Amino acid sequence: MASEEHTDADAFRALREGAAALGRGDNARAAEWFARAVALAPQSAAAHQALGIARRRSGDLTGAIESFRRATALAPDDGEAHNNLGVALALRGDDAQAASAFARAAALLPEEPLVLVNRGKAERKAGRLTEATATLEAAVTMAPDRADVLMELGTTLRATGRTHEALKFYRRAAEISPDDPRIINNLAICLQELGEVDKAVGTFRRGAELAPDDMEIRKNLGMALMLTGAYGPGFDAYEGRWRSTTEGAAMRPFPQPEWDGGSGRSVVLWGEQGIGDELLFASMVPDAIDTGTSVIVESDPRLVSLLARSFPKASVVARRDPPVAAALACDRQLATGSLGRLFRRERSAFPGRPGYLQAESAATYRMRTGYRALGSGPVIGIAWRSGNREYGAKRTLSLDGWGPILTRRPAVFVSLQYGDCREAVTEVRDRLGIPIHIDPSVDALTDLDSFASQVAAVDLILSIDNATVHMAGALGRPVWTLLPFAPDWRWGAQGDTTPWYPTMRLFRQTVAGNWSGVAEAAADALEGLETP
Repeated sequence: MASEEHTDADAFRALREGAAALGRGDNARAAEWFARAVALAPQSAAAHQALGIARRRSGDLTGAIESFRRATALAPDDGEAHNNLGVALALRGDDAQAASAFARAAALLPEEPLVLVNRGKAERKAGRLTEATATLEAAVTMAPDRADVLMELGTTLRATGRTHEALKFYRRAAEISPDDPRIINNLAICLQELGEVDKAVGTFRRGAELAPDDMEIRKNLGMALMLTGAYGPGFDAYEGRWRSTTEGAAMRPFPQPEWDGGSGRSVVLWGEQGIGDELLFASMVPDAIDTGTSVIVESDPRLVSLLARSFPKASVVARRDPPVAAALACDRQLATGSLGRLFRRERSAFPGRPGYLQAESAATYRMRTGYRALGSGPVIGIAWRSGNREYGAKRTLSLDGWGPILTRRPAVFVSLQYGDCREAVTEVRDRLGIPIHIDPSVDALTDLDSFASQVAAVDLILSIDNATVHMAGALGRPVWTLLPFAPDWRWGAQGDTTPWYPTMRLFRQTVAGNWSGVAEAAADALEGLETP
C-alpha cells in the first residue's frame, strides 16, 4: 500500500512539474515530465492527455495522436480528450478522422459551440460541405454573437458557392470584432469573389494595418493588387506567401542571399508551387539571363527537358533534397515567382513575346500529322477539369456543359485533360455523337515533354484554368481560357487578354457559377476560326 501511495505521489508531482513547464512554454521539458507521469500511472487518462498536449505543442503530432487515443480509450466519455484528438488529427491533415473525433466530442459536450466549430471546419476540409454547413449553423444558433463562429459559417457557405450569404455572416462577425484580422481577411476574400475587387483591396489593406506581421493577409493583398494590374506593390506583398498558411509555397533550402537582379556572378532560380506556376514564372527567366548573370534553373524533374531546350543559355537541374551541388555553389538564389518584383512591376514591363518554351519538334510534327488525319476541320485540344484542391470545383466545366463548343462546327477534338477521363469522353460520344480523341502515347501528368509536344501539335487549345493553359501560353500557341466569375490573380479582373500570354484569349463568367454564357461565347468564336 505504501508503495502504491508513493507511486501516486510521484505521478502527481510529475504532472505538476509538467504543467509548470507547459506554462513556461518549455514543451519539450513538459513532455518529459508527462511521459514520466504516464510511466508511473499508465491507466491515468489525464496523464496521457497531458502528454498529448505537450507533444502537440512540440510538433510531434504522431505522438500526440497516440497519447490522445490512449486517453479516449481510458476515458471514453471525456469530451475534452476527444476534442484534443480531433485537433491533433486536423493538424496532421486527417480531416475525416478529425471530424469523427469532433463529432464524438460534440455529443459529450453539447453546450460547447467551439467543439461544433472544430467539427464543422474538419467536415469542410474533408469535402463534406453539406454536413459542415449544418454543423456550423447549429453552432451559430448556440452562439449567435460569437464572431469566430459566424466567420466559420461564412467560410463554409463561401465554399459551397453561397457567397452572398457568406458575406452577411462575415459582416456580422466584423461588426462584433472589427479589429480581428482573420475576420477582415475572410471578408476581403468574400468581396473579391463577388467581384468587388476595389473594396477587397481596401479591406485587405485595413487588415494589413491591423496585423502588419500577418503574412496571410499580406499575400492576399498582393494577389488582389495584381488582379487590378498593380503589379509592383502586388509582387512586393506577394512575398508574404512564404509564411502564409494556405498558399502552399515552400522555401527551398538555399543558404545564399536573395538575388536583387544585379549582384552576384551566378544565381539559382528555383521553381515554386505547382506546374502551372512554374510555367508562368519561367516567362521571367529570359529577363534574368539578359542581365548577364550566370543562371541555373531548378525545376520539377518533369520540366527539365523542356526548360533545358528552351533556355540554352541557362543550366537546368532537377529539384532534389538536398539541392544539387551546382545550385548550392551559386552566389545568389531566388524563387522564380519573386522575379516579378524585379522584372514585372508594371504592365508595360511585360515583353509581349508570343512564347518562350519550345516543344520537341519531331514529336510535335508526328502528333500534328496524326491528329489532322482523324477528320476535317481545325484540331482543337480541350481540357475541362482542375485538380486544384481549393479552387478546382469553381474552375471546372464538366463535359456535360461543353455541348455548344463541341457541336458548333466540324473539328477534331483531342483531349488534353490529365488523369483518367475515358468515362466522361465515352459519355459525350454516346450523347452527342462527337468523338474526343485520347492519345495513349501522352501522359500529361508524368511526361510533360511529350505533353508540350501534344499542346504544340493542335491548332487551338480551349480549356478551363489549369496547367494546360499555362503550357499553351508558354509555348505561344493560340489558347482560349474559360474563367470563373472570380478569376485567379494571373488573369486580371477584366478584359479578354493577359500580359502573361499574348496568344491567350479569355472568356469570363458574367454570373458566378454559370458556365452556359461562357460556353456559348466560345462556341460563337469558333465559327470564325479558320481551318489551317
